[in-house]
Amino acid sequence: YLREAGASEIATDDTGTLLEGSTLKDDDNAAARFVRVRCPSTGREYALRVPPTVQTAREGVAWTFGVEATDYHPAQET
Repeated sequence: YLREAGASEIATDDTGTLLEGSTLKDDDNAAARFVRVRCPSTGREYALRVPPTVQTAREGVAWTFGVEATDYHPAQET
């Protein structure tokens, strides 16, 4: 999907890569943002949809857990 949406990299950090793709018609034409992450145990990659206001991958992943980026410090990743 990311390839088809023409997603391009916005930012990368130790959490993942923030990407933005073309607008989605069913989303009030908002730009579609995703964080591409890798599962540390399986190595599989996933794309997490995040709000278009997200500026970093860390902020996007933190948003999926309902916390601020400054408060996102997982003790263990599985």
